[in-house]
Amino acid sequence: MLLVTIFTRPYLPVDETRYISVAWEMWQQGHWLVPHLNGEIYAHKPPLLFWLIQLSWAIFGVNEWAPRVVIGLFTLANLGLTAKLARQLWSQQPIIAQWTPLILTSCLLWLFFTPALMFDMLTVFFTLVGMIALLAAWRGNPWAWGLLGIAFGLGILSKGPVIFLHLLPVALLAPLWQNDVGLSKQAVFTHFFQQKQFYKSWYLGIFTSIIIGAMIALIWAIPAGIMGGEEYRAAIFWKQTAGRMVQSFAHQRPLWWYLLYLPIGLFPWLLWLPTWRNLLKLPSFISDQGVRFCLIWFVTVLIAFSLISGKQMHYLLPIYPAFALLISYLLFNLPAQYKRWDNILPSLFILLMGILLLLLPNITTIFSRISIWFENISPLYGIILIIISLFMIIGNSSNSHSLQIIKLSVLSGLACLLLSIGILHATEGAYHLQGISEKIAEAQTAGKIVAHVGEYHGQYQFPGRLQQPLIVLKEEENFCAWIKQNPNSELIVYFRDKNLNIPQLFEYNQIYRGQWVGLIKSQYLLTSCYPSFNWNS
Repeated sequence: MLLVTIFTRPYLPVDETRYISVAWEMWQQGHWLVPHLNGEIYAHKPPLLFWLIQLSWAIFGVNEWAPRVVIGLFTLANLGLTAKLARQLWSQQPIIAQWTPLILTSCLLWLFFTPALMFDMLTVFFTLVGMIALLAAWRGNPWAWGLLGIAFGLGILSKGPVIFLHLLPVALLAPLWQNDVGLSKQAVFTHFFQQKQFYKSWYLGIFTSIIIGAMIALIWAIPAGIMGGEEYRAAIFWKQTAGRMVQSFAHQRPLWWYLLYLPIGLFPWLLWLPTWRNLLKLPSFISDQGVRFCLIWFVTVLIAFSLISGKQMHYLLPIYPAFALLISYLLFNLPAQYKRWDNILPSLFILLMGILLLLLPNITTIFSRISIWFENISPLYGIILIIISLFMIIGNSSNSHSLQIIKLSVLSGLACLLLSIGILHATEGAYHLQGISEKIAEAQTAGKIVAHVGEYHGQYQFPGRLQQPLIVLKEEENFCAWIKQNPNSELIVYFRDKNLNIPQLFEYNQIYRGQWVGLIKSQYLLTSCYPSFNWNS
């Protein structure tokens, strides 16, 4: 996945391009404590990922592939840590540790974010480190609380205090998974009072770990807050943490949103019929401590994130290992009773994706707001996906766990890979920003002022290796008046009308996502046939 991504697609706007551009400005300007984007302080994310990108560039030079390798190494480490968790939970069943990574890595959302330049794989890593530390502390290792504190601290530096939401439910609900009987109220209370002294030291250990984690985070946050000013302090200590949880200013979704999209994110396993047959028998395994550990981990975090107003599917990636551990345990502890139609739902999902790829090129004329590059999608990818869906149904007679898991993992993973390659191949540069970014850099080098019309997410900073920020103009501003005041300037504008592709008007233009982007010659606007054109309409 990492190699295919490096050779087939650029950083995608607006998230990946934004993060790589923040790292670029830190590298260029030396803003190690306070991240910047387009010359302004960037308070939306902590700096650990940006620091790791700096480290990769210090070793390999400034390039596009080294930051992806950083994420790839974390993803690979996450598979190893998940296997280690399996060995800690079920040391007598090493086969679970062998197969859990394959189940995890074949989940659709995990597969998609394996090479993505995002913060989530770092959060997964420190969540897994924290879970390993909790199990080690339970077995009496006093140094485990220090490891948990490091997981808290570096988790905060990865994506903020959200790391507490991933680790604290399992830590605080320890009496539910540490007793030998189950989840019954009487068993839990009896176990708690019998081990009262143990739990005093347990919760003291959790508190100590939180203090250690806070101290690690404050080593960065205090000097960064002083250097960044009052507004930056308010952002990193409140707005980006509690503010997002209470009333998110981005990605607001209803309470049930995760339940609707979870089957897609956990494809193919949550659409696989043996998974549901095994999950229905889960109550009979509730006495197993490892099952309760994973169940509490998955369910409590899912509920917590459902209650938070801001929701994105990749926010749940840190609980995917819990799901993979549960499924692997159930698969190897229940009799194999595979049936011919067990793969019908995953197969239908891939079949629908194949049909969709066949239809998309023909619906661009029906829906005016659809991406203009959809018409370039090759029918070949749709045909291959349809063939894969048929292969998933045919030959399902084996009762071997290994063969069933390998078949479903490989075919569904191949289908997801082909789907992403097919769509990206059709974009024909819609997500490649190198061309216009280099033109912007040339204009700035020539001494021109370059202004971006509308909200700017930093997508041109790194591809063009820009040395100075862009001027950002609000869409309601009078552009013609601004151009008259700044005659030696060029404008970056977005439009959907192909008829605006006038060579004399644009210094450069290209397809951009679902529309077009162009670099306007302001001198042409002032002197030629568009002196009074209403660009605000």
